[in-house]
Amino acid sequence: MVMIITNAIGEEQAILEKMDNFDLDLGGTNDFVFDVPLSAYDPIIHNKGCQIFAPGTEYGGIISGREIMRDGSIRLSGHAWRGRLARKVIEPPAGQDYRVVSGEANAVIRSLIGEQFGRLFVVDGDDSGITINRHQFPRYVTLLEGIEEMLKKKSARLKIYYVQGPSNGVGAVHLCAVPATDYSAEIEFSEDYRLQISVKEEWGGINHLICLGKGDLKERLVRHLYVQKDGTIGTRKDFTGLAEMTAVYDYKSADDEESLIEEGTKRLKELADYRQCEVSAANGTELEIGDVVGGRERITGTVMKVPVAGKILRIQKGKETIEYKAKEAD
Repeated sequence: MVMIITNAIGEEQAILEKMDNFDLDLGGTNDFVFDVPLSAYDPIIHNKGCQIFAPGTEYGGIISGREIMRDGSIRLSGHAWRGRLARKVIEPPAGQDYRVVSGEANAVIRSLIGEQFGRLFVVDGDDSGITINRHQFPRYVTLLEGIEEMLKKKSARLKIYYVQGPSNGVGAVHLCAVPATDYSAEIEFSEDYRLQISVKEEWGGINHLICLGKGDLKERLVRHLYVQKDGTIGTRKDFTGLAEMTAVYDYKSADDEESLIEEGTKRLKELADYRQCEVSAANGTELEIGDVVGGRERITGTVMKVPVAGKILRIQKGKETIEYKAKEAD
């Protein structure tokens, strides 16, 4: 993989060669870090606002941190492209409770992006074939989470890739909506493929969430949500006694029952029991966040069909590995 670095205005300067401990996390922290030997340090390209990217891929971002390490190397860090999207917020229009959108998916994403990133982010003009029908965003959700959840409801995902500009010029980060691919019938993460696989199951998660909305004391808006035995979230209490695990969700900005339940449901899904699968490779296939795969761990007999929730690119001494994270709520 060729990784290119730019100056602070986005002009290509060099190929990143003398680097080590490169780690780029997508879907998790959405950031990156890598080390440069002091002998290779160049303030023109190893500085605030400089970009790194692998052409045609999502691997890249903008440098926003620098640290001198004890061994004399320079550690550079920054936000991946998804990390930049996570630092913008979808606000409801003035005088309205929620932002509601409809239309062709790329056109909707373009309206959400607007001019917030200048010329750096470009939404493809092609028709995605995906239609959004009156999608209502939660109040003050991040741009990344809002777009991902909107597309997930249409069995689609957000595609991000870098397109180079003219020779040594300025390129752009392209965004578009594409259908999510279900690989579960053909790709299964398991030891059968000599992959390093780790399956984690959490059985002590929260199954009763007390959601607190607007108001004070006895006037406080309170709703109880439960994980039910079939895995759905509702108002029926299926787990009692020792099996009941309770937490409180303080969401005072929720001024009505609907928004409190919507955000509370989302929070309970994060806190509930889950099964997670991690592998160090994907049998030669490049997967993207939102695609669906199968997972099997032979010792415990755990079998899963789960969406890819994250991927981590690591480069150590010139060797590349990709670790995929897939998570399923029970």
